[in-house]
Amino acid sequence: MKRKSKLTEKELRKKHTNWFKNFSNGIDEILNLDHINQKYLWYCVLNECLYTTESNPFLTQMYKSNEMDYEYGKPLLEDVQLVPMNRARLIEGMKSLLMNGGKKKFTDTLKRIEDSADREDY
Repeated sequence: MKRKSKLTEKELRKKHTNWFKNFSNGIDEILNLDHINQKYLWYCVLNECLYTTESNPFLTQMYKSNEMDYEYGKPLLEDVQLVPMNRARLIEGMKSLLMNGGKKKFTDTLKRIEDSADREDY
């Protein structure tokens, strides 16, 4: 197996510049979303903060409630299931953007997350 040679200063600078440009482009695309979808993405990223010793008792009771499972006669994919899936989708999309570029692919990922949240389905 061949060892990769070290990057020259110029190659390293170019690679870092491209990497950070992609990261910045991803943030810009998120900021271009409407307020509701930006809020949903923050919810996906930070939802683990919701689970505390104070909130867990009432959340458990709520999740066990049959009335929370259906809306307009159709079963819902609960936030506790859907949000981690969309969080993973967001993080993988950002990682792909950082490593490979592809702003269009990232905006498509954001659109899939938006559609998923609207449909309440993955």
